[in-house]
Amino acid sequence: MFSSLNNSFSKNKNLFVVVFGLLTLSFILTLSDVSIADLSSGTRSGAVGAIDGELVDRDTYDQLAAKESIVFSIERKAIIELNNSNSAHIEAVLSQKAFDQKMQKDIASGAYKAEGVDAEAMRKFADENQLTPDIIKIIRTRLGVGGQELDAAIKTIITRRNYIDSFEERVTVDETQVKAKAAQQNSTIAVQAKTFSATEAIDEKLVTYYKEKPEEFTFEDTISAQVVRFPKSPEGKTAASTFAEAAAKVKVSNFEAVAKSKKLEVITLPKTRVSAINGGQLVEGDFALSTALIELTSEKPISQVIEGAQHNYVAVLAAKGGVLPFAQIREQVIEAYFGADPLQAFYNNEDNKRQFLIPRSLQLSLVSLSPSTLYSEVAVSDEEIKADYDKNIEKYKVAQIKSTEYAITAKDDKSLAAAETTLKAIKDLVDSKAKNLEEELKKNADIKKTDTEWLSENENNKSLFVIAKGQTTAIEANELKFTFTLIKEKRDETPFAEASKEISASITHAKASTKARLAAEKLQSFISSNRGNENFFNLFLTEAASHQFNERKLQPLTPQSGNQQSMQLAMQLLQQGYTPPGGFSQQAFAQVGQMLSALSASRPVSDPSVTENGDIQYLLVEREVPSSYVPFERAKSSIAFQVANAQGKVLAKAKADSSKTELEKAEDTGAFFKANSFAEEQSITPENKAQFTGLLNDEILEKDSAYITTSGNDSILVYIKKIEAGKEDKVKESFESLMKSEKSRLAYEKIDQIFQGIKTSVTITSN
Repeated sequence: MFSSLNNSFSKNKNLFVVVFGLLTLSFILTLSDVSIADLSSGTRSGAVGAIDGELVDRDTYDQLAAKESIVFSIERKAIIELNNSNSAHIEAVLSQKAFDQKMQKDIASGAYKAEGVDAEAMRKFADENQLTPDIIKIIRTRLGVGGQELDAAIKTIITRRNYIDSFEERVTVDETQVKAKAAQQNSTIAVQAKTFSATEAIDEKLVTYYKEKPEEFTFEDTISAQVVRFPKSPEGKTAASTFAEAAAKVKVSNFEAVAKSKKLEVITLPKTRVSAINGGQLVEGDFALSTALIELTSEKPISQVIEGAQHNYVAVLAAKGGVLPFAQIREQVIEAYFGADPLQAFYNNEDNKRQFLIPRSLQLSLVSLSPSTLYSEVAVSDEEIKADYDKNIEKYKVAQIKSTEYAITAKDDKSLAAAETTLKAIKDLVDSKAKNLEEELKKNADIKKTDTEWLSENENNKSLFVIAKGQTTAIEANELKFTFTLIKEKRDETPFAEASKEISASITHAKASTKARLAAEKLQSFISSNRGNENFFNLFLTEAASHQFNERKLQPLTPQSGNQQSMQLAMQLLQQGYTPPGGFSQQAFAQVGQMLSALSASRPVSDPSVTENGDIQYLLVEREVPSSYVPFERAKSSIAFQVANAQGKVLAKAKADSSKTELEKAEDTGAFFKANSFAEEQSITPENKAQFTGLLNDEILEKDSAYITTSGNDSILVYIKKIEAGKEDKVKESFESLMKSEKSRLAYEKIDQIFQGIKTSVTITSN
């Protein structure tokens, strides 16, 4: 009852308010070739779709889409015009209509009583959603709607939200069950438990198979060997050489005896295979040792000195060929035990196969033109500068100051007084215009001096403008920092000679930005004429270069749907020099990700984006690698482990079930726990209950009862020995929280049923 969905509705209910509109928005924002607002064309005849079999003609649809465009734009705070030529738009609009029809049916039947939306509710909505006058103005202007249409859209949103919210109050909760759960959450519960490992359960089967069929795991190139290690030094090499000579004179079976007589340790190496060594699995990570082991034969089983990377060795071949230990070939045993068909069936299952998906990737180039590239081609006359100065004279006829701030930061509270005294001494020197000021500053490295350029008056610095030139402020304290400011210079306006440099730079940038936009328009014309050319990539780069665009090759990207993925893609682009045209907001990043998702070999270039600086950017597809799957043979190792784990989980659960049955029949539970290796008694408390979340969420526990819960693939048999009630105030607190969660969960289920019904009821007519 109390699953992980408990809080999903209450946390995310606003996501469901615009029902399928928001769910299809990612498709809406990735339309190809033209912007959203440009897609308002389409034939005027016929129906666009149907709701519960009732056709919706284009005229009716257009009226609905116009209203929903306002709703979407308000919700997203971005201009979104829904059209009748894109199926994602049509589905979103018809789904909204179906949702509203369901709400009206509930009102008519008395299942839901709708609240009126008054001016206060609308004001509150605007405040909570940061719907500022500027945003409202933009929406009205761009969509060409009046105040009444905007108010109607806001009322629609509020009405839908109220309907969604009402489900929490309309569901029926089993309070008795919730009270029992609240009491349990705060109880101290003594338990005795045993974990049935899925790995151990399947390994019992695998080991039996391994022992019964040794021929399947016998390899001719298996190597069984022993070594004696010697230090990596001249003395160690000499000792190894002496031992090798002695060992060569005896039988292989006496190798250990010779080593023991010289007080040397013989190390038995793990069995390995020549093919494994050749595949890069070196023995002890040592190439020289591994190579020497391969060369040992029954005729020459003892090596000479092997000069390894860390040691000198002498090795002896104990045996060649044979069965490898189970632990080393568990994967092969799994494959043999299950056979090829179950592994192939696992791989072919669509749900399983997703994990082996290699997403499509794009090799992109960033093609951009910055206005600064065109500065040398732009001329600005003295007349233009003077005209701009005169036009904006108020900007330059303002008082300005230059100042210097002196600051010191105390290390801690104890050194506050000393820091202030040090800064006061410097202030006295500044006020008296002492010649040794700079020398004293060098002695006091803790004092930081910061000069400013000319500053105009604002809210933060207006107190400085009443101070005369050459005077200082009082010392100000802010936590551990002390500061005072010297007014160095004052003036009433910016001289024309100085302002002209700024004006010239501004006009130059504006003219260069215009030239860049004209270049982009020519490039757009080229795109329209050549988009279908199979050599489009190179042709585009050549044409772009002729207009002084620059190319930067980017690292391959893997476009995927979803807000989180869009954010990640935008960040990857940002790190490679791309600037999001909408700034660095979450919404701007999401739009970049959606733009990337629309790019492909058939749509090889993005629409141009213009940054705040006027840079014009294109993303160009050089190559698209379609999505594919890891081949079965490469995936087989992972598949084998997953199939084994799944079977192990079933076996472990069966063992737990069997043990539970025996426990419930046992007359002496203590003896049963001991005989069956149960863990020591422990207590479940509010502090450690996270370890038993599954058990506590799924069951209302009773004393002297046994339960089975899971931890990963393992099954845990838990016996309840004692339950000690918790404090009433804590139980009450938990009850209130659980009631809220359970209402949310049940409401979520109801809303989800409505959504599923809408998905079924809405159909789109093929164009």
